[in-house]
Amino acid sequence: LKVDFHIHTREDPQDRISYSAFDLINIAQLKGLDALAITNHRNVTYSPYLRDYAKERGIIILPGVEATIEDRHIILINFSFEEESFSNLSDILRKKDRCNLVIAPHPFFPGPHSLDGKLEANWMLFDGIEYCHFYSRYLNFNRKAVEFAILGNIIDYGVKNKLNVDKELKKIMGNKNSRIDNKIFHYKEFKAQLKRAKEI
Repeated sequence: LKVDFHIHTREDPQDRISYSAFDLINIAQLKGLDALAITNHRNVTYSPYLRDYAKERGIIILPGVEATIEDRHIILINFSFEEESFSNLSDILRKKDRCNLVIAPHPFFPGPHSLDGKLEANWMLFDGIEYCHFYSRYLNFNRKAVEFAILGNIIDYGVKNKLNVDKELKKIMGNKNSRIDNKIFHYKEFKAQLKRAKEI
């Protein structure tokens, strides 16, 4: 499966982005993605209409958000956002089940909202660690994330896509996506859920 678990759109209340959720779905179709989670800051960009629009293009949209919890950014995917609120990390752990994903975005990057030590203290909460696209050959804060993912037997979701892509697509979606294989925890359940979503 080819997915993107961390991407923002114009509907994000924090970032200034030119493309809408619908534009993103069109681009994802061109790139051959199977599933997508729009993870705007503190704002769930998901609706039955958006879900159906994506489904018509062969893409599964998973409800997601880049939440700020305990003043740290955390990606939450496929939770019942209308019914649940999370004020601390233990709330997530208590409410999480096998259909949810919790991902650590840019965990060791310098910045006030990176997880840093909170990732290490709460490693059992996370299903994935992002390999962020902000890096260079000389400066790469992802190295610690990779080491941590290997030690914790956690999937690294930020697999770089080495495909040649159109410049406009690259500008909009970057050159990252994730490929999920059978190494992922609960892979069978996740794939079954995607199959059920296609049937809705």
